[in-house]
Amino acid sequence: LHMKEEGQRGWWERWLKRYWENRLHGVPKELGSGEIECMLEWLSCLQGNLFPEAVDLAVCMPKAPIQRSLLVSDIEQSDLWQRYPEAVAKLLFYLGECESPSYAWYKGKELIDKLLATNIPGGLKTKLNELCATLGLE
Repeated sequence: LHMKEEGQRGWWERWLKRYWENRLHGVPKELGSGEIECMLEWLSCLQGNLFPEAVDLAVCMPKAPIQRSLLVSDIEQSDLWQRYPEAVAKLLFYLGECESPSYAWYKGKELIDKLLATNIPGGLKTKLNELCATLGLE
């Protein structure tokens, strides 16, 4: 996934988007929790407007706890939260429902604070504050 945006776009349109959509429909088989976690990890590598497109697919996956991924931390350290704050918020709401262990939320408070400082709609800010409280992020 570590390639230039143009290469990623071609790869997304030729294969990955269709693969992801098929997997959401159980083709060739239902997604397992390990696969879901791996697919979520792809998100932080996507460039350009591929990220919000992929988030729209990701949040349709079944909820599975994040056990090994540093996705939240990776996004916090990237510029994705600046470029696509609403997509990042949408992803965080999905992740908040996945019942992941607390270590999966490493840098989660910092990421939420950064999102709260952007110009996202007030309703999303309220939901982010609620997520922070629900997860006990301080």
